[in-house]
Amino acid sequence: MVDDSNINRLVVNQALMKEGADVVLAEDGRQALEILRERPGEFDAVLMDVQMPVMDGLTATSLLRSDLGLSDLPVVAFTAGVLPDEKRNALDAGINDFLAKPVELEEMVALLLCSTAPRHIDLPPLQREGRGVGDGSTASTSLSTRPLTVRPLSAVPERPALSEVEGSRGGVEGGDIPAIAGIDMTWVADNFGNNRQFFLEMLAMFLARFGGTAELIRADLAVGNRDAAARHLHALRGVAGNLGAQELMRTAGELEQAFVAGSSDTGFHLERVAVQLAVLREAAAPWLPEPGESPVNRLVTDCAAI
Repeated sequence: MVDDSNINRLVVNQALMKEGADVVLAEDGRQALEILRERPGEFDAVLMDVQMPVMDGLTATSLLRSDLGLSDLPVVAFTAGVLPDEKRNALDAGINDFLAKPVELEEMVALLLCSTAPRHIDLPPLQREGRGVGDGSTASTSLSTRPLTVRPLSAVPERPALSEVEGSRGGVEGGDIPAIAGIDMTWVADNFGNNRQFFLEMLAMFLARFGGTAELIRADLAVGNRDAAARHLHALRGVAGNLGAQELMRTAGELEQAFVAGSSDTGFHLERVAVQLAVLREAAAPWLPEPGESPVNRLVTDCAAI
Protein backbone atom coordinates (compact mmCIF):
# COMPACT_ATOMS: atom_id res chain seq x y z
CA MET A 1 0.00 0.00 0.00
CA VAL A 2 1.65 3.19 -1.24
CA ASP A 3 0.58 6.64 0.00
CA ASP A 4 2.48 9.73 1.11
CA SER A 5 0.01 10.35 3.96
CA ASN A 6 0.98 8.56 7.16
CA ILE A 7 -2.63 8.71 8.36
CA ASN A 8 -3.96 7.14 5.15
CA ARG A 9 -1.38 4.38 5.40
CA LEU A 10 -2.34 3.60 8.99
CA VAL A 11 -6.08 3.63 8.26
CA VAL A 12 -5.83 1.35 5.22
CA ASN A 13 -3.36 -0.92 7.00
CA GLN A 14 -5.78 -1.26 9.91
CA ALA A 15 -8.71 -2.03 7.63
CA LEU A 16 -6.93 -4.63 5.50
CA MET A 17 -5.25 -6.42 8.38
CA LYS A 18 -8.66 -6.69 10.05
CA GLU A 19 -9.88 -8.53 6.93
CA GLY A 20 -6.97 -10.99 7.06
CA ALA A 21 -4.46 -9.43 4.64
CA ASP A 22 -0.74 -9.03 5.18
CA VAL A 23 0.18 -5.43 4.35
CA VAL A 24 3.49 -3.74 3.55
CA LEU A 25 3.53 0.07 3.53
CA ALA A 26 5.49 2.52 1.39
CA GLU A 27 5.36 6.32 1.45
CA ASP A 28 6.18 7.08 -2.19
CA GLY A 29 6.68 5.41 -5.55
CA ARG A 30 10.45 5.11 -5.25
CA GLN A 31 10.19 3.30 -1.92
CA ALA A 32 7.56 0.98 -3.40
CA LEU A 33 9.90 0.09 -6.29
CA GLU A 34 12.73 -0.66 -3.86
CA ILE A 35 10.51 -3.04 -1.91
CA LEU A 36 9.22 -4.74 -5.08
CA ARG A 37 12.75 -5.06 -6.47
CA GLU A 38 13.93 -6.81 -3.31
CA ARG A 39 10.80 -9.00 -2.97
CA PRO A 40 9.34 -9.32 -6.50
CA GLY A 41 7.29 -12.47 -5.96
CA GLU A 42 5.79 -11.76 -2.54
CA PHE A 43 2.88 -9.46 -3.41
CA ASP A 44 -0.61 -10.12 -4.75
CA ALA A 45 -1.57 -6.52 -5.48
CA VAL A 46 -0.42 -2.92 -5.10
CA LEU A 47 -2.66 -0.11 -3.88
CA MET A 48 -1.02 2.98 -5.39
CA ASP A 49 -1.70 6.62 -4.60
CA VAL A 50 -1.35 8.77 -7.74
CA GLN A 51 -0.07 12.16 -6.53
CA MET A 52 3.00 11.75 -4.32
CA PRO A 53 6.30 13.55 -3.83
CA VAL A 54 9.63 11.91 -4.73
CA MET A 55 7.93 9.65 -7.31
CA ASP A 56 4.26 9.70 -8.32
CA GLY A 57 2.12 6.60 -8.68
CA LEU A 58 1.94 6.51 -12.49
CA THR A 59 5.72 6.75 -12.87
CA ALA A 60 6.18 4.01 -10.29
CA THR A 61 3.64 1.77 -12.02
CA SER A 62 5.26 2.27 -15.42
CA LEU A 63 8.67 1.38 -13.97
CA LEU A 64 7.45 -1.70 -12.12
CA ARG A 65 6.03 -2.92 -15.44
CA SER A 66 9.10 -2.09 -17.56
CA ASP A 67 12.16 -2.18 -15.30
CA LEU A 68 10.99 -4.82 -12.83
CA GLY A 69 9.03 -6.90 -15.36
CA LEU A 70 6.00 -7.25 -13.07
CA SER A 71 3.53 -7.28 -15.93
CA ASP A 72 0.86 -9.35 -14.18
CA LEU A 73 0.90 -7.71 -10.75
CA PRO A 74 -2.46 -5.94 -10.23
CA VAL A 75 -2.02 -2.24 -9.49
CA VAL A 76 -5.04 -0.34 -8.19
CA ALA A 77 -4.83 3.45 -8.16
CA PHE A 78 -6.08 5.55 -5.27
CA THR A 79 -7.52 8.69 -6.80
CA ALA A 80 -9.85 11.51 -5.81
CA GLY A 81 -11.33 11.60 -9.31
CA VAL A 82 -10.40 10.50 -12.81
CA LEU A 83 -10.96 12.62 -15.90
CA PRO A 84 -10.94 10.79 -19.27
CA ASP A 85 -7.41 11.96 -20.14
CA GLU A 86 -6.16 11.08 -16.66
CA LYS A 87 -7.70 7.62 -16.92
CA ARG A 88 -6.05 7.01 -20.29
CA ASN A 89 -2.70 8.07 -18.87
CA ALA A 90 -3.19 5.76 -15.90
CA LEU A 91 -4.10 2.78 -18.08
CA ASP A 92 -1.14 3.52 -20.37
CA ALA A 93 1.13 3.48 -17.30
CA GLY A 94 -0.14 0.01 -16.40
CA ILE A 95 -2.85 0.75 -13.83
CA ASN A 96 -5.46 -2.04 -13.74
CA ASP A 97 -8.25 -0.38 -11.78
CA PHE A 98 -9.25 2.56 -9.63
CA LEU A 99 -10.45 3.18 -6.07
CA ALA A 100 -11.99 6.56 -5.34
CA LYS A 101 -10.94 8.52 -2.29
CA PRO A 102 -12.19 8.38 0.37
CA VAL A 103 -11.68 4.63 0.24
CA GLU A 104 -14.58 2.56 1.54
CA LEU A 105 -13.57 -0.69 3.24
CA GLU A 106 -16.15 -2.94 1.57
CA GLU A 107 -15.37 -1.67 -1.93
CA MET A 108 -11.63 -1.99 -1.35
CA VAL A 109 -11.90 -5.57 -0.13
CA ALA A 110 -14.30 -6.55 -2.94
CA LEU A 111 -11.98 -5.08 -5.58
CA LEU A 112 -8.94 -6.83 -4.12
CA LEU A 113 -10.81 -10.15 -4.03
CA CYS A 114 -11.61 -9.78 -7.72
CA SER A 115 -8.16 -8.49 -8.67
CA THR A 116 -6.20 -11.25 -6.93
CA ALA A 117 -8.44 -14.25 -7.60
CA PRO A 118 -7.08 -17.10 -9.73
CA ARG A 119 -8.70 -17.14 -13.16
CA HIS A 120 -10.45 -20.48 -12.62
CA ILE A 121 -12.50 -19.09 -9.71
CA ASP A 122 -15.83 -17.79 -10.99
CA LEU A 123 -16.34 -14.59 -8.99
CA PRO A 124 -19.36 -12.44 -9.79
CA PRO A 125 -18.41 -9.20 -11.57
CA LEU A 126 -18.04 -6.14 -9.39
CA GLN A 127 -20.17 -3.43 -10.99
CA ARG A 128 -18.65 -0.02 -10.44
CA GLU A 129 -19.62 2.57 -13.02
CA GLY A 130 -16.70 4.03 -14.91
CA ARG A 131 -13.94 2.27 -12.98
CA GLY A 132 -13.26 -1.04 -14.64
CA VAL A 133 -10.27 -2.25 -16.59
CA GLY A 134 -10.44 -1.22 -20.20
CA ASP A 135 -14.08 -0.23 -20.66
CA GLY A 136 -14.70 0.46 -16.96
CA SER A 137 -17.60 -1.96 -16.49
CA THR A 138 -16.21 -4.58 -14.08
CA ALA A 139 -13.18 -5.57 -12.08
CA SER A 140 -13.37 -9.22 -13.11
CA THR A 141 -10.90 -8.82 -16.00
CA SER A 142 -7.86 -8.36 -13.75
CA LEU A 143 -4.79 -10.26 -14.91
CA SER A 144 -3.37 -11.85 -11.80
CA THR A 145 -3.22 -15.64 -11.39
CA ARG A 146 -1.74 -15.41 -7.91
CA PRO A 147 -3.32 -17.22 -4.94
CA LEU A 148 -6.06 -15.38 -3.10
CA THR A 149 -4.52 -13.61 -0.10
CA VAL A 150 -7.21 -11.11 0.92
CA ARG A 151 -10.01 -13.09 2.50
CA PRO A 152 -13.44 -12.34 3.95
CA LEU A 153 -13.33 -11.80 7.70
CA SER A 154 -15.37 -14.96 8.30
CA ALA A 155 -12.75 -17.06 6.51
CA VAL A 156 -9.82 -16.24 8.79
CA PRO A 157 -9.21 -16.33 12.53
CA GLU A 158 -9.91 -13.00 14.18
CA ARG A 159 -6.58 -11.20 14.29
CA PRO A 160 -6.56 -7.61 15.58
CA ALA A 161 -4.21 -5.37 13.60
CA LEU A 162 -3.31 -3.38 16.71
CA SER A 163 -3.72 -5.73 19.61
CA GLU A 164 -3.43 -2.97 22.16
CA VAL A 165 -5.88 -0.64 20.41
CA GLU A 166 -8.46 -2.53 18.51
CA GLY A 167 -11.43 -4.60 19.53
CA SER A 168 -13.96 -6.36 17.36
CA ARG A 169 -16.42 -4.58 15.08
CA GLY A 170 -19.00 -4.93 17.82
CA GLY A 171 -17.30 -2.41 20.13
CA VAL A 172 -14.31 -1.69 22.30
CA GLU A 173 -13.70 -0.88 25.92
CA GLY A 174 -14.48 2.77 26.52
CA GLY A 175 -17.70 2.96 24.52
CA ASP A 176 -18.66 3.87 20.99
CA ILE A 177 -16.99 6.55 18.90
CA PRO A 178 -18.50 9.88 20.02
CA ALA A 179 -20.51 12.00 17.60
CA ILE A 180 -18.29 14.91 16.52
CA ALA A 181 -19.49 17.90 14.52
CA GLY A 182 -17.98 17.83 11.04
CA ILE A 183 -17.64 14.03 10.96
CA ASP A 184 -20.02 11.74 9.08
CA MET A 185 -20.57 9.17 11.82
CA THR A 186 -22.31 6.73 9.48
CA TRP A 187 -19.21 6.65 7.29
CA VAL A 188 -17.00 6.25 10.37
CA ALA A 189 -19.12 3.37 11.67
CA ASP A 190 -18.93 1.58 8.30
CA ASN A 191 -15.16 1.97 8.01
CA PHE A 192 -13.85 2.06 11.60
CA GLY A 193 -16.46 -0.09 13.35
CA ASN A 194 -16.32 0.93 17.01
CA ASN A 195 -12.55 1.29 17.23
CA ARG A 196 -12.84 4.37 19.38
CA GLN A 197 -9.21 4.85 20.42
CA PHE A 198 -7.80 4.19 16.97
CA PHE A 199 -10.21 6.65 15.32
CA LEU A 200 -9.60 9.36 17.91
CA GLU A 201 -5.82 9.00 17.61
CA MET A 202 -6.08 9.27 13.81
CA LEU A 203 -8.24 12.37 14.23
CA ALA A 204 -5.69 13.87 16.64
CA MET A 205 -2.91 13.22 14.11
CA PHE A 206 -5.05 14.82 11.38
CA LEU A 207 -5.69 18.00 13.37
CA ALA A 208 -2.03 18.27 14.36
CA ARG A 209 -1.00 17.93 10.72
CA PHE A 210 -3.75 19.88 8.95
CA GLY A 211 -5.32 22.16 11.57
CA GLY A 212 -3.33 25.14 10.28
CA THR A 213 -3.90 24.51 6.56
CA ALA A 214 -5.91 27.70 6.01
CA GLU A 215 -3.07 29.78 7.44
CA LEU A 216 -0.53 27.96 5.24
CA ILE A 217 -2.64 28.68 2.17
CA ARG A 218 -2.91 32.36 3.05
CA ALA A 219 0.89 32.46 3.34
CA ASP A 220 1.20 30.75 -0.06
CA LEU A 221 -1.16 33.27 -1.65
CA ALA A 222 0.72 36.19 -0.09
CA VAL A 223 3.75 35.24 -2.20
CA GLY A 224 1.71 34.21 -5.25
CA ASN A 225 2.32 30.47 -4.89
CA ARG A 226 -1.03 29.02 -5.96
CA ASP A 227 0.54 25.64 -6.82
CA ALA A 228 1.67 25.18 -3.22
CA ALA A 229 -1.81 26.16 -2.01
CA ALA A 230 -3.36 23.54 -4.29
CA ARG A 231 -0.94 20.89 -2.96
CA HIS A 232 -1.89 21.69 0.64
CA LEU A 233 -5.57 21.32 -0.27
CA HIS A 234 -5.01 18.06 -2.13
CA ALA A 235 -3.32 16.55 0.92
CA LEU A 236 -6.02 17.87 3.26
CA ARG A 237 -8.81 16.55 1.05
CA GLY A 238 -7.42 13.03 0.78
CA VAL A 239 -6.97 12.53 4.52
CA ALA A 240 -10.17 14.33 5.60
CA GLY A 241 -12.30 11.98 3.53
CA ASN A 242 -10.69 8.89 5.02
CA LEU A 243 -11.62 10.11 8.51
CA GLY A 244 -15.23 10.88 7.61
CA ALA A 245 -14.85 14.67 7.37
CA GLN A 246 -16.80 14.61 4.13
CA GLU A 247 -17.97 18.23 4.00
CA LEU A 248 -14.43 19.48 4.66
CA MET A 249 -13.21 17.15 1.94
CA ARG A 250 -15.71 18.60 -0.55
CA THR A 251 -14.91 22.20 0.36
CA ALA A 252 -11.17 21.58 0.05
CA GLY A 253 -11.76 19.91 -3.31
CA GLU A 254 -13.74 22.87 -4.62
CA LEU A 255 -11.01 25.28 -3.55
CA GLU A 256 -8.28 23.06 -5.01
CA GLN A 257 -10.07 22.98 -8.37
CA ALA A 258 -10.45 26.77 -8.26
CA PHE A 259 -6.70 27.17 -7.84
CA VAL A 260 -5.94 24.63 -10.58
CA ALA A 261 -8.36 26.42 -12.94
CA GLY A 262 -6.75 29.78 -12.21
CA SER A 263 -9.88 31.28 -10.65
CA SER A 264 -9.49 34.46 -8.63
CA ASP A 265 -12.73 33.81 -6.73
CA THR A 266 -11.29 31.70 -3.92
CA GLY A 267 -11.86 33.76 -0.77
CA PHE A 268 -15.27 32.27 0.08
CA HIS A 269 -14.09 28.66 -0.17
CA LEU A 270 -10.91 29.39 1.80
CA GLU A 271 -12.96 30.92 4.59
CA ARG A 272 -15.19 27.83 4.61
CA VAL A 273 -12.12 25.60 4.94
CA ALA A 274 -10.89 27.69 7.88
CA VAL A 275 -14.30 27.62 9.61
CA GLN A 276 -14.82 23.89 9.08
CA LEU A 277 -11.37 23.10 10.49
CA ALA A 278 -12.05 25.33 13.51
CA VAL A 279 -15.43 23.68 14.16
CA LEU A 280 -13.90 20.22 13.90
CA ARG A 281 -11.01 21.17 16.18
CA GLU A 282 -13.37 22.52 18.85
CA ALA A 283 -15.81 19.60 18.62
CA ALA A 284 -13.06 16.99 18.81
CA ALA A 285 -11.06 18.59 21.64
CA PRO A 286 -12.92 16.96 24.57
CA TRP A 287 -12.42 13.50 23.08
CA LEU A 288 -8.85 13.54 21.83
CA PRO A 289 -6.22 11.46 23.65
CA GLU A 290 -3.54 13.16 25.67
CA PRO A 291 -0.20 13.60 23.86
CA GLY A 292 2.35 10.95 24.66
CA GLU A 293 3.26 7.35 24.00
CA SER A 294 0.45 5.21 22.61
CA PRO A 295 0.07 2.02 20.55
CA VAL A 296 -0.57 4.08 17.43
CA ASN A 297 2.47 6.29 18.06
CA ARG A 298 4.57 3.18 18.25
CA LEU A 299 3.02 1.91 15.03
CA VAL A 300 3.86 5.23 13.35
CA THR A 301 7.49 4.70 14.32
CA ASP A 302 7.40 1.12 13.06
CA CYS A 303 5.86 2.18 9.73
CA ALA A 304 8.50 4.87 9.24
CA ALA A 305 11.19 2.25 9.62
CA ILE A 306 9.84 -0.07 6.90
